[in-house]
Amino acid sequence: MKLMAASLSCLFSLSVSTLMLGLSSSLSLLGALLCISVLVVVGVGVVGSFWYACMLFLVYVGSLLVLFLYISMLSSNKVLSFRTWHVPFSFCGGGIYFYFLSSPHPKGVSGGSGFDCAYLLPMPVLVGLGVLLLVVFLGVVEIIRPFGGALRAFGGKS
Repeated sequence: MKLMAASLSCLFSLSVSTLMLGLSSSLSLLGALLCISVLVVVGVGVVGSFWYACMLFLVYVGSLLVLFLYISMLSSNKVLSFRTWHVPFSFCGGGIYFYFLSSPHPKGVSGGSGFDCAYLLPMPVLVGLGVLLLVVFLGVVEIIRPFGGALRAFGGKS
């Protein structure tokens, strides 16, 4: 039951993260990032330790608060837009993740601190976290793109 809840959380997180690549407004990117962070924290809380999930959530919320301040100060008032051709890719990515999750012999990788190496995190959870970090990195690169992103340098004379 725990693995199913964690896999659904990672599946939705992966779908939202691939949908994030189709967003062009900085506020919609921030909303997708917040949704992804909540879904990942729920997945880690179900599979791993509840306290670890709480600390991870506090780190996520702190960094998202700083990111929200930058975006609200520097971004222009853009209309929220969405590229619709990313929707099928997001569901295909989620389906591929679910296919790999349902393997008959799930493998685990030791996780946690050096003091607590007794429990194993399932490999799909770690792969989901790695993909999540990659997509969040691509989202941040989209925001700070030098010629068209929300945090670009002003071209006017000072």
